[in-house]
Amino acid sequence: MNKIELLKKLEMLKILSYYFSLDSELKSDRIVLTEMENNYEVCYFSKRGSKNWFKSFQTENEGCNFICEHFKNYKEVIDKYKLNY
Repeated sequence: MNKIELLKKLEMLKILSYYFSLDSELKSDRIVLTEMENNYEVCYFSKRGSKNWFKSFQTENEGCNFICEHFKNYKEVIDKYKLNY
């Protein structure tokens, strides 16, 4: 999966774009996919400007799949408990 395919899946899940950044821009309070020299990094970038958790992947596919699974799980919890987000 690439960023374009991931974006389509996130739209199908009705995940607001406020919750993620796929263009390496470190926007606060969201999951960020950053393309580095030879890998892809996924982190949560906090409001205070720090990376709270961080994971590195060798391919765009792996990073995009990780984000997709994260939001699928997030959406399941939201739907199960009828939470507003």
